[in-house]
Amino acid sequence: AADRLHPKLGTLLDVWQPALLEAIKLTVDEAHAAGIKVGVCGEAGSDPMLSIVLAGLGVDTVSASPSQVEAVSNALRTVNVNQAAKIAETAVRQSRATHARDAAKKAFSER
Repeated sequence: AADRLHPKLGTLLDVWQPALLEAIKLTVDEAHAAGIKVGVCGEAGSDPMLSIVLAGLGVDTVSASPSQVEAVSNALRTVNVNQAAKIAETAVRQSRATHARDAAKKAFSER
């Protein structure tokens, strides 16, 4: 964990961390089992490729910054649920955030 507002720790935060993606998946699974929908907003919701991964993890909604709504919407339209799940699985299996991002991009291009 890293405080994104701390001047020395903020650079350690990367939403592509596979452990964070796994935590999101666990949260989604438990929330859905309880009948609760899950949404993600902010920087993570504004990343078109990450929005595909989040959909693949089962996230119900993403909220993007106004400047990214079109890019996120367009990205989500390019995949179906099964493709998004495969891309997400590929990202989660990685050991580092940069590897997860690269693996998702590669899986997306190979779909």
